[in-house]
Amino acid sequence: MELYSRVSDTPTAAEAVYDFVLVAAGDAFTEAEVSAALDLPKTTTHVALSALVAKGLVVQERVGRTGRYSVDPADPLTRQLKIARAIRMVQQAILPLRDELDLVVLFGSASRGEDRQGSDVDILVVAHDAASVQASLAQHQWLQPVVLTPERHMVLIAEDGTLAKETARGITIWKKR
Repeated sequence: MELYSRVSDTPTAAEAVYDFVLVAAGDAFTEAEVSAALDLPKTTTHVALSALVAKGLVVQERVGRTGRYSVDPADPLTRQLKIARAIRMVQQAILPLRDELDLVVLFGSASRGEDRQGSDVDILVVAHDAASVQASLAQHQWLQPVVLTPERHMVLIAEDGTLAKETARGITIWKKR
């Protein structure tokens, strides 16, 4: 699946289906459930799921005559793709603010590919005008930013508490040069 921006931001049916199943890793869906959730024709959904199963990206389990489709949340590829998806979403969210930011770190469950559907995405943001950045990021309801000034960030590091340790294990998405 394509993780990078293309000329068109509209995903193919297979990409939309895979993204839907990936976000809900661990849950299984019927073709009808996927079709309804994505507002795709049933035939399009069937073709997309068949292609994803053939590529080994989605697992099909038969329950009677009904197929249930899922991805394995423990699969390293699933985790890495979920991480890449979270990184891409954060990159897009911070793009208009990059000139104001000193540092952005993805941490928590999304940085480990362990997030579930509906989970928020935790980021540490270091910026001189923390209040302005916090207000700008508030429009992204899925985002849980911890916005600190550079001085407060240094205090956080010195205190070496849980947040400092979590962010140290995180993924640096943006760092001012």
